[in-house]
Amino acid sequence: AALCVDARSGADLERVPAYLDELAEQGVRADVLFLEASTSALLQRYSESRRRHPLGAARNLEESIGEERRLLGPVRARADLILDTS
Repeated sequence: AALCVDARSGADLERVPAYLDELAEQGVRADVLFLEASTSALLQRYSESRRRHPLGAARNLEESIGEERRLLGPVRARADLILDTS
């Protein structure tokens, strides 16, 4: 089974580390794969696609990327493997 979360996951995003702890307590192995890219790569991707960043309603793109990194920090900290997709 796989579960995917992103910055749009809202309050549940903050609970991901606790969910992982609960799974471990139940004897369930959960591997966390975290995908990330450099800010420059993300800026290029968004400019090429002309899509707005999901958190970009009241921010510029770089601020949105920074907020996304902040929100996902606790999940990244629990990652078993981090892949840079830049």
